[in-house]
Amino acid sequence: PHPVPLLGALGPRELVRLSEVVRVKKVQAGDVVIREGEAGDVLYAVGRGRLAVSCHPGETHAMGEEADWGVDHTVNEDDLVLPSVSGAPRVYLAGLADGDFFGEFSFLSERPRSATVEAATDSWLLEIERDDVEHIAAVDPAFTAPLLGFYKERVVELMMAKSPVFSLLPPEGRRSLLRDAEARDAVDGDVLIEEGSEQDSFFFIRRGEVEVYRTDPTGLSIFINKLGQGEFFGEMAVLRRSPRSVSVRAIGDVNLFQIRGDALLAVVEADRRVKALFQAMVVRRAAETRARVLEHDRVFFES
Repeated sequence: PHPVPLLGALGPRELVRLSEVVRVKKVQAGDVVIREGEAGDVLYAVGRGRLAVSCHPGETHAMGEEADWGVDHTVNEDDLVLPSVSGAPRVYLAGLADGDFFGEFSFLSERPRSATVEAATDSWLLEIERDDVEHIAAVDPAFTAPLLGFYKERVVELMMAKSPVFSLLPPEGRRSLLRDAEARDAVDGDVLIEEGSEQDSFFFIRRGEVEVYRTDPTGLSIFINKLGQGEFFGEMAVLRRSPRSVSVRAIGDVNLFQIRGDALLAVVEADRRVKALFQAMVVRRAAETRARVLEHDRVFFES
C-alpha cells in the first residue's frame, strides 16, 4: 500500500504538532468546499465521504492540480450536483473518497484554485491552514523535509510536466531530478547565475521573481527576461555543457530549488530520441537570446 501523502512521512512528534492545528469540518452533499479561481490557503484531507472535482469547460487543468489522483474513485453521476456551483455546465474530472488529499497544488504553490471540489455526499474533512503549517516548519526543522518532499512531488513535478523543456522527459526522469534538489533562499540583488561561469545546476522558482540579463561591452545590462513562481532557469547551459551565457539575479526575496545538472544530463543521454528533442530546443532558445542582444545593439550602438 502507498503511504498517506505528507502525513505518512511525518514522525510522531511532527504528527502531534500537526494534530494540534488540524480542524475537523462536516459538509453536506452539495456544499462547495473549494471554488475555482479562489485563493488556496487551506489543504484538505477526506476523513469520510465522497466528493467531486470539476472545472469550467475549456479550462486546461493538468491531472493532479487539486486532488490526490493516485486512487481512481468513481462517483455515481446521479450523486453529482455540479450545476449548483455556478449554474453553468461543468466538466467532471474525478472523485475523492476516504484518505484522499485535495487542494494541495494551490496550497503549496500559492496560486488560485484550479478546480472546484464539491461534496457528493455528507462528508467529514480535515483542514490544515498554510499559516499553521509554516509556523510548525519554522519551530520544528524536522517538519521541513517532509513538507519540501510533498512540494516536490505535487508542485515541482507537475510544473516540469507542463514545461516545454522538461515535458520531453519520461515521468521517472522528472522524478529522479527532484530527489536531491535542495531548497535555497536569496534576497534582492543576489546573483544566482553569473555570465561566463560554469556552475553545474539549474533552478526552479518556488516563490518570488528573478531577472535574466547580459552585460554589453560598456557595462550596460541587456534585459533578457523576467521569470517568476513556477518557472525554471539555468538548464540551457547545463544541456549545452557550456559556460553561462546570461546572468540571473533575485528581484526581492526569492525561494528556489537548486537541481543538479549532471542528473539532467544522465536522463537526457539515456534516450536518443529525448536527446535529439533537447538539442533542437537548445538551438531555438539560443537563437531567441541572440535576437534580444542584436536588438539591444541596434538600439544603443547603431547611429
